[in-house]
Amino acid sequence: MRLGDDYKPPAKAGLSGKESLVEKWILHKLTKCAEQVNKDLDEREFYDSTQAIYTYWLNELCDVYIENSKYYILEGTEEQKKSARDTLYTAIDGALRLIHPFMPYITEEMWQRLPRRESEKHIKTIVKAPYPQYVKEYDNAEAAAAYELVLDITKSARSLLTQYGIAKNGTVFVESTNKEQFKIADSQKDSIASLIKAVEKVNVVDAKDIPSGCVLASANPETTVHVLVKGQVDLDKEIQKVAKKLSKVEGGLKNLEKTLSAPDYDKKASAEAKEKNQASRVQSLADIETLKATIANLEKLKL
Repeated sequence: MRLGDDYKPPAKAGLSGKESLVEKWILHKLTKCAEQVNKDLDEREFYDSTQAIYTYWLNELCDVYIENSKYYILEGTEEQKKSARDTLYTAIDGALRLIHPFMPYITEEMWQRLPRRESEKHIKTIVKAPYPQYVKEYDNAEAAAAYELVLDITKSARSLLTQYGIAKNGTVFVESTNKEQFKIADSQKDSIASLIKAVEKVNVVDAKDIPSGCVLASANPETTVHVLVKGQVDLDKEIQKVAKKLSKVEGGLKNLEKTLSAPDYDKKASAEAKEKNQASRVQSLADIETLKATIANLEKLKL
């Protein structure tokens, strides 16, 4: 377990003041989840409560925090390691308590494997552990918004790297016209690199310092991610690959248009089928536009 066999949690839950941005983010998510779940349970909205817990457990705790905490736990300073572990403990302990009413046996088994805080040594079973409540000091919307920028940058970089088949040693540049977002990206570049995985370093620079031979994607209207592809990929091969996809999509659209223009289509097709076909047509047109733009960008990089 990433906490370590000899891990001992703080005597009481609460902020230490040494939390990293991602720690503030997951604690914010935990307290907002607790707030939402308690509200849903009071109103007997059981589906909504389980969805809130599912989102916190899978999308936020497992997919993001546990993944990002690896950097701090394995490569951080001793202070960073301790803080990341303490936050991980709080996040997991809270998650188990939140889901316990819905999955009592497995959560009991997992909770028994966690060490206890000194203030809770007397609690022998999760059944008697206090259910998570909203904690005001964890509610940090500003930090949460800042970390969402980190996630948006990561998603844009991953998308570009995947699109151009760069699985390792990628070169990523981030630039922003927003001073605050630039500052956030610069301070979190190591975390961004650890989340992307296919790069060793993320460069946060001014727009004038972006080298030629890059493709780009917007993380948001003010922040852009660039990935160097020139010299990294076989451009002719990539053009052929995209052209093949384009041909397939165009062929599918042609067949769909033939179906839509059939004389008896309006009479025979159900409303559901018409809606589905129309959605497919719109998606195909969008895909064709994107693929053509990709080919044009790749052609430019050859110059």
